[in-house]
Amino acid sequence: MNRPWIIWSFSLLIALLVFGAMAMITQHTLGLEKDRARAEAKAELQERIRLALWRMDTAASGILAEENNRPAWHFRGVDLRRAMQPTPLNLDVPENVKLHFEVNHGVLSTPQVNAWGEVAPGRVWGSRTDQVRQGAQLSKKKGGDWQDLQSLLDSEELSQSFTANEKPSSPLADNNMSVISAVASQAGGDPKLEKTDDVQKWENKVAEAKLQRQTTKNKDVRNTLGYQANYNAAEKLKRKEIVSKSSGKKRQSSYRQLERNLNPPKSPSVHHPQSKRDADQGWDAQGLKKGDEIQADAESLDSAKSLSSQVGGAAPKVGLSQLDEVQGVTQRDDMLEGLHLSSLTPVWLGDDLILVREVSDGVNRRVQGVWLDAAAISVSLIEDIADLLPEAQLEPVRYGLDVLLGNMPEPDAGDPMVMAALPWRLLPGEVAGVESVGWTPMRKTLAVAWISALLAALAAVVLMRGVVKLSERRASFVSSVTHELRTPLTTFSLYSDMLAEGMVQDEAKQKVYLRTLRKESARLTHLVENVLAYSRIERGSARARVETVTVGALVDRMCERLRARAEEAGMELHCDVTPDVAELEIRVDTTAVEQIIFNLVDNASKYASGEGNGKVIELRALAHPKSVHRVVFQVCDDGPGIARSEQRKLFRAFHKSAQEAAHSKPGVGLGLALCRRLARALGGDLQIVARKKGACFELTIGK
Repeated sequence: MNRPWIIWSFSLLIALLVFGAMAMITQHTLGLEKDRARAEAKAELQERIRLALWRMDTAASGILAEENNRPAWHFRGVDLRRAMQPTPLNLDVPENVKLHFEVNHGVLSTPQVNAWGEVAPGRVWGSRTDQVRQGAQLSKKKGGDWQDLQSLLDSEELSQSFTANEKPSSPLADNNMSVISAVASQAGGDPKLEKTDDVQKWENKVAEAKLQRQTTKNKDVRNTLGYQANYNAAEKLKRKEIVSKSSGKKRQSSYRQLERNLNPPKSPSVHHPQSKRDADQGWDAQGLKKGDEIQADAESLDSAKSLSSQVGGAAPKVGLSQLDEVQGVTQRDDMLEGLHLSSLTPVWLGDDLILVREVSDGVNRRVQGVWLDAAAISVSLIEDIADLLPEAQLEPVRYGLDVLLGNMPEPDAGDPMVMAALPWRLLPGEVAGVESVGWTPMRKTLAVAWISALLAALAAVVLMRGVVKLSERRASFVSSVTHELRTPLTTFSLYSDMLAEGMVQDEAKQKVYLRTLRKESARLTHLVENVLAYSRIERGSARARVETVTVGALVDRMCERLRARAEEAGMELHCDVTPDVAELEIRVDTTAVEQIIFNLVDNASKYASGEGNGKVIELRALAHPKSVHRVVFQVCDDGPGIARSEQRKLFRAFHKSAQEAAHSKPGVGLGLALCRRLARALGGDLQIVARKKGACFELTIGK
C-alpha cells in the first residue's frame, strides 16, 4: 500500500465524527437527567411547603375561629360594686393572646384589667370569692401589658400615612387607634365582590391546575414549574376558602342558636350561648356557675332592686338565681348587640399583630380587638412544621393603609407562600438541592455505550493496523520473491542456452554449469516449498503424517542432507546426540521436523559463513528438563549473531523487503515464521537462545 496515511486520516475523521456525536448525545442526556432531578427536587420541596402551609393555616384558623366566635359581651369589663356577673375574659386570657380590648366612643378598655383588688376586703362574696381573687390576680398580672397596649394604640407611627381624604369620620386622634377603627369599619361593610384582572388570572390558574391533575397521569408533567405554580395557586385559594368557612359558618351557627335561646317559643327563661371554654369551666350563658349562691350586702341588694325596678320585676331575694335573673335582662340586651359583628381583620402595628372587628347595634358602633402574642404564635407554627422545613421562618406581611381600607387590592393575593389565616409569609429556609444521583440506569446505559464504542474503535484500529501491515508484508513478499526468482531464472536461462547451443565444449565447465543449475533448482524448490507450506498452515489445510521414531533414527535421517547443505557454504555440521537421548521414542510429524531443522541449518549456512566467523554448525539433541516425553533440538553457530532489535521481528512472516533482500543473503523472510508455526502445530515451540557469540535456536517437540 503506497499511501497508508490516507486510510488512517479517513478513519480518524470518521472516529471524530462518531465520538463527537456520542459526546453531544451524552451531554444532552445528562442535562435532561439533571433537569429532571432538579424538577423532582423542586416539586418535592413544593409539596413540603404546601403541607407546611396547611398545618400552619389549620392551627392559625383555630385561633381565628375561637376569637371570631367570641360573643361581644365577653369584652365588657365588670364593676363588682354594681354587678356580680364576671365574663370569662375577666378571669383568664386564652393561649396565644396578650389582651382583649374594646374602643367605645374613643374610650379604650380591657376585660382583663379591673379594679377588683380595690374592693373592700370585708365584702362577702360567697362562692364567688375564688373568681374575684382570680380576676384580681389576672388584673395585676396584665397591668404591664395594658400599659404597653395603651402606648401602642396612642402611637402615630401608622396613622401618619393617612391623607385628609382618607381619614374616617371619628372623634379619635391621629394615632394607631384611629387606624384600627378605620380598618374595623371597613371590615364591617358589605363591599361588592368584583373580579379584578388579577383574581381572574388566579382563577384561571386554578382551573388549569385542576385540568392538569385530571388529564395528566405522568409524573414528569407534574414536576414542571407551570404545573407547580398553578397548583400552588389552587391550594392557596382552597386554604382561604376553608379558613373563611371555619370562622364564618361557626359564627353564624352560634348567632342562630343565640337567637333561638333569647326568643324561645314557650319558655320564659333566658338562655345564652356559651363557648366550649366556658362550658368546660362550668359557666352558663350569663357567665355564672350553676347552683351558685351569694350573700349580697346592702349595696348589692340596692343595685339589684334598681335593676329589678327597670324591668318591672319583684324585689330580689338573697339567692343568686334571683339576682342573675334580673341581671340577665341587661346581659340579654348586650348579647343582642353582638348579633351584628364583622369578621376579625388582622393588622400589623409594628411588630404587634392585632385582630379587630366592628360591633354595631344599629345605633352605636364600637371596635373590639385581640392583641395576639405574635412571637409565641410564630414559634408554635414553626415548631409544627419543623419536620418538614427545619430552617423555615415566618416573615410578617404588612400592608399599607390603602390596602387595609380596601382602596387597593392585596399585592400578595397571588403569593402562595402567604398564609391564608394570619398575615405571615413562609420562608422555607432552603432551596431545592439536587444530590448526587449515582449510577442511574441512564448513566449505566451511557457508560456501556461508551465502553462498547471505545472497544469497537480499538478493534477497528487493530484491524486496520493488521490490514495495513499485511498489505505491506504482501507487497514486500512479492518484491522479495520477484528478486529471489529473478537470479535463478536468469541463471537457468543463460546456462541452458549456452549448453544447448554447444558454447561450452569443456566437460569440466559443463559439470560446473550443471551443478550450478542443480543448486539454483534446489534453491527454488526450497523457496516454493516454504511458501506452499506456510500457505497450507494459514489455510488450515496442512496434513500431518505422525509416526513414532527414536531420536537417534530421526537425527541420522537428517544429518546427510544437512551436512551437504553446510558443505555448500563451506561449513561443517556436527551432530551431537547422547546414547540415552538417542533411545527416546517420540511421536511426531517427521517431515515437519526435518523441514524446521533444515531451515535452521540453511540460515546458519547463509548468515554464519564468511571470513571471521566459525566454520562449525552444531546440532544437539537434549532431553527436556521437565518431561521425558519431550525433546529439545538446538542449532547453533559461531557467526555474527542477531541484533536484539532484529529479534523482535525475526519470526514475522515476509518481514524482509526487496531492498533488504538485495543487500543481504538470499531469502524472503519466511523461513523462521514457517518454522515457528510448524513447531507450535506439533505442540512445541521455537525460541532463540541467548549466546555470547553467534546465534542459537532451540526447538522443543513432543507431548
